[in-house]
Amino acid sequence: MLAFALSERGQADEKTVAELKKMVVHRSPEADARRLAAIPGFDLTDRLPEITAPTLLIYGEDDPAARPEIGQKIADAIPGARMEVIPGARHGITMEFAQETAGLLRDFVLAHPSQPTR
Repeated sequence: MLAFALSERGQADEKTVAELKKMVVHRSPEADARRLAAIPGFDLTDRLPEITAPTLLIYGEDDPAARPEIGQKIADAIPGARMEVIPGARHGITMEFAQETAGLLRDFVLAHPSQPTR
C-alpha cells in the first residue's frame, strides 16, 4: 500500500507514512471491496460535457490507479477544464504533496470568483 500511495521520498517520511496508515486502517476490507467492485460499472463519461462549473483536475505523475492519461481524457471532455500533473506523485497526492495540491487549488479558486446564483 505504501508504494501504491507514496513515492520513495514519501515512504521515507515517518510522518507521512503514519498519516497514511491511520487513513487506511479505519476502512474495513468489505468497504474497500464494495468500492472497488463498483468502479468498473460506473461510467458517466458521456455526461462530462454537461459540467459548466470551472473544473480543475490534479493528478500524480506516477499514480498507478488514476493515471494522468485518463485524467486528460476527462479534462478534454469537460468544457474549459484545466489539468495539472504533479511530478513524482502517486495516489496519496494530497498527503505527500499537500502544499503543491493546496497551492494549485488556491490559485484556481482565486482565478474563478463565485458567480451569483439565479
